[in-house]
Amino acid sequence: MTIVINSIEINKTNILNLVSKGKKLQAIKSVREQLDVGLYESKIIIENLEQNPNFYDGRPHTITTDFPDMDTIETQSTRSKSGHIISNTSSKFKDTVIILLIIAIVVLLLIQFSN
Repeated sequence: MTIVINSIEINKTNILNLVSKGKKLQAIKSVREQLDVGLYESKIIIENLEQNPNFYDGRPHTITTDFPDMDTIETQSTRSKSGHIISNTSSKFKDTVIILLIIAIVVLLLIQFSN
């Protein structure tokens, strides 16, 4: 028995024998080398065969390894709301609080060094 993935034919019997003997890592490595795919893709192929030996039914299959360009992905903040005093307020308010804190620190330093 053979399976065709990414236009490459591999021996499904050998892979299933490795899995049945408890050599899952060796099966993953073999698939990875034969198909020139990543570790994750190889693991998925083996897990599919482990759950259902007829998963790859003779039809050609394609495993993609394309990852989106990290520069084009829009990132969203995943921070949770915190209890910080100025966490969800306007920028103008934050600036005012920061300025007041700086003034307070300067005053405290002047008092400390004048004594």
